[in-house]
Amino acid sequence: MAAKLTRRRLQSLLKQAGRVRGIQGEAERLHEVFSRDYLHQLPQVEAALGHQTSALLRQLDTACENADQPEEAVTQAFEEHPDAPVFRSFPGLAALTGARVLAEIGDDRTRFATAGSLKAYAGSAPSPGPAARAARS
Repeated sequence: MAAKLTRRRLQSLLKQAGRVRGIQGEAERLHEVFSRDYLHQLPQVEAALGHQTSALLRQLDTACENADQPEEAVTQAFEEHPDAPVFRSFPGLAALTGARVLAEIGDDRTRFATAGSLKAYAGSAPSPGPAARAARS
């Protein structure tokens, strides 16, 4: 089945799969690989394996879509939160990681006395080592 794919069709499939660079070269490579003479199964067995592979790819595609949907919902909800600009200002915190930190600390603004203590909790500010903490005690 794959051996019957044209270079143009392979390019189209690569684009549909999200490939953006090197499409022509990859299509050429795949066409050459699919055109090689390999050991074959009976045609019915190869057809069945092709159907099984297609089913597995559809399952994978569905799983990827199912993973993307909650991510989009969480990102949207985070962007609507009034403290989103504060969390996005932390180095390394984008919408998804910011939403996670917000979920972990809650939205009680009085929980942390200073912005520095919130940054330290979020892992964005350095904290003193054990020796420095012992010296302060």
